[in-house]
Amino acid sequence: MIGGAIWSALALLASAPAGDAEPLCTEPTRACYEKTARAYFDAILAGRADNVPFAANVRVTEQDHVIATSRADFLKEFRSTGATKGLRNLRMLVDEKLGLVAVMVLSDVEMPGQAPFTVRRIQRLKIERGLITEVELIILIDQKADALWPDDPPR
Repeated sequence: MIGGAIWSALALLASAPAGDAEPLCTEPTRACYEKTARAYFDAILAGRADNVPFAANVRVTEQDHVIATSRADFLKEFRSTGATKGLRNLRMLVDEKLGLVAVMVLSDVEMPGQAPFTVRRIQRLKIERGLITEVELIILIDQKADALWPDDPPR
């Protein structure tokens, strides 16, 4: 009887929705917003998002379609992908007042049974108290993926 109760409790915990992740920083500063956004893109390359500071109720939109409305859903989505093999020409625009980060990047993609290709990714991340609460993504498959600006920005 006790063994059954323990298994039931473990099953319930395993199916419980994922809560907020641990933020990497919480200050409303450019440095914190960039650090949080870079963790997201590092996770794309690693194919693992367990350490990305997503809010429990993160909303993710791709090409104007909602693909996730929770951290648990988005973590599943991350695990099922992993086709991004490289990121190039990344640029970030940060609005500290609104907690928004806009990212433009070339993403090199390799999928089984297909020739490698590049997409232009434009993303908007909303970050509150160090947690990503919204991700909005627009992608364009690019037949001629030349950089739109130099890889090394002028200093």
